[in-house]
Amino acid sequence: MRNFLKKLNQASVKREAKWKRVYHDNGQLWYEVPYITGQAQGTARRYHPNGQLECETPYVNDKKHGMERWYNSEGELETEILYLEGQKKIHTVHHPQVY
Repeated sequence: MRNFLKKLNQASVKREAKWKRVYHDNGQLWYEVPYITGQAQGTARRYHPNGQLECETPYVNDKKHGMERWYNSEGELETEILYLEGQKKIHTVHHPQVY
């Protein structure tokens, strides 16, 4: 049994993501997306010039799949969009709280 598990572990293919990164003119990271076998896989992130997260987008097989979230430059959630296999399903806009 031990030899079988050892062979199974050796045979399993570990797929590591290669990251595509693009930078703002000021040198701050603007956009990053993980690619596995040439397709976007995982969570892509986009950043404001001040370094704050602007958007998170989940990808499966090169298609948006899951909840995409957009943030303002202060880091407050503004919009959520649900995608299923690349198709937009629900769009929710969040309004800032006024006191």
